[in-house]
Amino acid sequence: PNLRLAAAAAAVIGLIGAALSVLIAEMWDTSLRSRNDVERELGLPLAGALPEYSTVRGPQSRRLKPADYLVKQPLSSFAEAYRNVAAFMALSSADRSSKTVVITSSVPREGKSLTSVCLARTLAMAGNKVVLVDCDTRQKGVTKLIGRADVGLTEVVNRGVTLSEALTPDEQTTAWILPCSGDATAPDHGLFDRPQLHEVLKSLSSTFDYVILDVPPVLGIADARVLAARADHVLYVVRWNKTPRRAV
Repeated sequence: PNLRLAAAAAAVIGLIGAALSVLIAEMWDTSLRSRNDVERELGLPLAGALPEYSTVRGPQSRRLKPADYLVKQPLSSFAEAYRNVAAFMALSSADRSSKTVVITSSVPREGKSLTSVCLARTLAMAGNKVVLVDCDTRQKGVTKLIGRADVGLTEVVNRGVTLSEALTPDEQTTAWILPCSGDATAPDHGLFDRPQLHEVLKSLSSTFDYVILDVPPVLGIADARVLAARADHVLYVVRWNKTPRRAV
């Protein structure tokens, strides 16, 4: 056989096959990967892109948790990404009295609880009075990040515990946290429909510049929709190149 001709033909066929493979993969891709994807598919503005913490490089990134790294390295690209989101929130609100922000996602494990903690700390480090409320009675993502809580949102709404007794100061910043206690296997399904909850949110809004609510994922759980209706803004977290567009 003519080895040169065979090699050339094999190279051409290989390139064509590779190009077709990439084209087919792109056509079948159902995730969101760019600003254009978000704005074209969802019709919503992109608040910002937050890096995966595993991609952060630095001597302290290996031994610090993400939310702690944000405070210890305020000039890092990781911290700057959250400042961009905070700036977007401030600039997109014409009414400065709008301060209640719900943070949610489509499905679990998209990083909404970590985003909630990091954003609350970012706003607090900028001089704002911030309270972060863990409204996920099942997973309790924020409460797990800060530690166990004996008293929290459930006791304030159902048992008349005062906010001063339930609020916990953040160890790293001036932010405050209202954790979520109780039994995760038997959550109170009517907690967020009660008038007492509205009074709690109203009281927090009158005291703090920002009230950030970390709520459960939207799909399959009604709590997120109930709380979103009470908020001024909803920040929707989507995992890059992972969450299907249909789910979003």
